[in-house]
Amino acid sequence: MSKWADYIITGVWYADGHISHVFLHPDNGEKHMTTGSKKTRQQVINLLKAGHTVMTGKWAYVSHEWTRGVQVDHYTRNNVEYLRTHPDETKSDNLENMLPLSEFGL
Repeated sequence: MSKWADYIITGVWYADGHISHVFLHPDNGEKHMTTGSKKTRQQVINLLKAGHTVMTGKWAYVSHEWTRGVQVDHYTRNNVEYLRTHPDETKSDNLENMLPLSEFGL
């Protein structure tokens, strides 16, 4: 299998209505999903600024495998940097539809 991106996001944490942290996995190209870790929004933005690629990944419950999501980017509004995906016809692979890990007490 070829790599989807350098890193894959599978879950998010929120603070004040915005993503504060993500669950980020390096993509090794074989199974795509290696062990991940909690990273701040700014850490991911720094990776993007350094030229790394980041995508969302979603779990397919029927086939029991991770499926490719969409490209993650960043933008600045009112001097605050945010993560975002480019909306398309599939809402389930966008950041706002990732697993909300803060709801699980993590």
